[in-house]
Amino acid sequence: MQIGSELQRGKRITGARHGTGSWHLVSMLEGECHIKSMCFVGSALARHRLENHEDGGTMTDDSATTPTRSLAASIHRLHSKVINHEISDQVAKELLADIDALSKTIVGPVRPRYYEMSMSENSDRNHNAFLDYSPVSGRSHPVALPLHIEHLTAADGSKSVEGRLRVDHVHEGPPHGLHGGYVAAVFDEFLGHALFGHRLQAMTAQLSVRYRTLTPIDKDLVFRGHIEHKRGRQWVGLATCHDGDTLTAEAEALFVSVNLEAVAARLSGKAE
Repeated sequence: MQIGSELQRGKRITGARHGTGSWHLVSMLEGECHIKSMCFVGSALARHRLENHEDGGTMTDDSATTPTRSLAASIHRLHSKVINHEISDQVAKELLADIDALSKTIVGPVRPRYYEMSMSENSDRNHNAFLDYSPVSGRSHPVALPLHIEHLTAADGSKSVEGRLRVDHVHEGPPHGLHGGYVAAVFDEFLGHALFGHRLQAMTAQLSVRYRTLTPIDKDLVFRGHIEHKRGRQWVGLATCHDGDTLTAEAEALFVSVNLEAVAARLSGKAE
């Protein structure tokens, strides 16, 4: 399948921003990065975040600041400072003592994971557990990337997604470039978002990433992608990453529809 300008098709009618979650196992083969991953997509959560407006109105946006999001942003700033500055042993020891003291103040019940709730539960609590704490793009996750996703619907009804990302030296791999592992992780996350438009519960069977050139840091990167039905339970996702007019990387993924509640029950030993 070709990956290219067709991803830019369609007039923007509706839009929404949110996140998803995934797990990655990476291996390198002949210049391509093949990732086997679990990309958890709950159809009930898609209904919660993506309301179909027949008049083409603007969809719900999750840009509101919450205490947990502000906390995550503060921890991220600390993370950036630690990575980007030379720190003496004495300062490191003082910071460690302060952080250890702060950690002891965190009490309360363990936050339930989204798969520990009913996938049919339609609530803000369920949404936050599933989307807000993604390790790749969750707004309440302190080490997540600032990936902003917009869901698009073209005049012909076809659906696609567009993502915007800008990162600094915290995620640098090659000189002035985003680490290739993060590029792959973002593609997996991004195509997981694309599944939302199809109300799918699915897992990634395969993800192939081709690196065309260095993906730069400190630049506004644009991701574009969409999902196509292949056959039966199989779906294919196609995506690109651009720095301005330059194609830096492209990806193709194979998704398989599954019952995520059954998967969670089996892995937790609760299946009958």
